[in-house]
Amino acid sequence: MHNVTVAFAALLVMLLSYFFGCFNGSFMVSHFIIRDDVRKHGSGNAGLTNFYRTYGAKYALLVIACDMGKTVAACLLGSFFFRCLGWDGTLGTLLAGLGCELGHIFPVFYGFRGGKGILSGGTLVLLLTMFITPLWYLLVKSPDTLHESLHFLLIEDEYYVPLILQLLLVEFIIDVLKLASLNTPDVLSNSFSMLGALILGDFAVQARWLVPEVLVYMAFVAIANYAQHSYEMGYAVKLCRMALLLLIWLFDWWGFIGGILGILTLIASTRPLIGKGYLYPFIPFNGKDLWALLHHRPIDRNNS
Repeated sequence: MHNVTVAFAALLVMLLSYFFGCFNGSFMVSHFIIRDDVRKHGSGNAGLTNFYRTYGAKYALLVIACDMGKTVAACLLGSFFFRCLGWDGTLGTLLAGLGCELGHIFPVFYGFRGGKGILSGGTLVLLLTMFITPLWYLLVKSPDTLHESLHFLLIEDEYYVPLILQLLLVEFIIDVLKLASLNTPDVLSNSFSMLGALILGDFAVQARWLVPEVLVYMAFVAIANYAQHSYEMGYAVKLCRMALLLLIWLFDWWGFIGGILGILTLIASTRPLIGKGYLYPFIPFNGKDLWALLHHRPIDRNNS
């Protein structure tokens, strides 16, 4: 009976998230704001790339906000739903992200012709890369307060090195392997990186310096870093993740909440090389530019 309940809950979360994903940002912005259909231009795809090539960067910001927002909302809904049932919220997040991705690519409202899923999938990967290791560390840091349904996250093997040092050490080792592969001849670089990671990982587990759970989570994070759109973005996420780990080590849940607020403040206050800000015209607020972004005016009155 328990397996049936889990399967029904997973199906329900994926179905709801699928409908979240069906609200295609490119189509909605082009239809309701520009009064056009992006699928009639360019490649005919209702994705961000075709939208950007057709209408430019001005309206593409709205598409990005819409597609990223629906992914975040779906993941939060899946996590909240599973936690209300007393299960692992991470599983709900993954299922919701998968459902939203499928809805974005194959939307039932638009004849199953959607985008390529790059933006929504990238948002999911970004969230997991940023928060999966801090959340896991936060949950296993105080095993006595952990709900019974989440006990599978606990570490059963004995270890000598504190978890926070293990996580930070693996972050450093990953960078060392990257540098070593760059200075190795191309013929040997891939084999050297894989072989070095396997040998170091196996030795560290046998010596009880690292636990297998740390290696699994960090392996996912290392691979997911390559899904970022730039090398610099990957390292920005890495530094934020390490700061979250340190704040959780010092202040537990308050550190996690403070870290998230700090990341949002960093995004709002950092000046990009081009433009006025990552959250402009919301932060700093400019009502005129915001209205110009949301309100489409034709070049000529007869061209509406």
